[in-house]
Amino acid sequence: KDLFLLRDNLSQAAFLHLNAIETPYLALRMIQLGQAPALLGHEESEWLECKSFAYEFKKIHESLWKHELAEDVAQFANTESGGLLLIGFHTKRKAGIDTIEKITPVPASDTRLQAYRDILRQRIHPPVGRLLIESFPWNGGQIVCIFVPPQKYENQPYLVSGSVIQGRYMRSGVTIVRRQGDASIPITAEEIHSTLVAGRAFLRGRMGKQAERDGP
Repeated sequence: KDLFLLRDNLSQAAFLHLNAIETPYLALRMIQLGQAPALLGHEESEWLECKSFAYEFKKIHESLWKHELAEDVAQFANTESGGLLLIGFHTKRKAGIDTIEKITPVPASDTRLQAYRDILRQRIHPPVGRLLIESFPWNGGQIVCIFVPPQKYENQPYLVSGSVIQGRYMRSGVTIVRRQGDASIPITAEEIHSTLVAGRAFLRGRMGKQAERDGP
């Protein structure tokens, strides 16, 4: 068993060095193989975001951190490549970009993962497909990974129930966000309209083809 583990570690060190971690899946695999320190020095990007603390430990109202969690996941669902949200990784601003500086494991919890799954299932519409939420023990605590695989284009944009106005959570309305660089930005009205128009055109095309197949 030790020899197999050593082999895996050597293979990862040789073939998945820092510059080779260019996708959310490869970053997730490094953590799954116990190689989380390989991400030190890695910059946040369109597919990577880090949090130093677990959401429930933020000094804000429960409704706000739950909404933030849903937004952070939905933003990756609204991209082409998906993304990876890491909890227990501290970043520092370097040359204008947040860069992973150290691992800051959060207190271990037996209920956190299921709680996050429930929140995301209730607040993101449609549900994010093949969403993976895992935790890994680290220095007496744990690090958490939320992996968002690429989603079907026809399901986008993914909507988050509710909105935050002037620091207060409002149950009415929806929020639509997407990832740009290392930041989350709202989708504009023009983009929403374009998506709706494209969707209607797609449906008309499908209905027309179906009518042709059915005949008179």
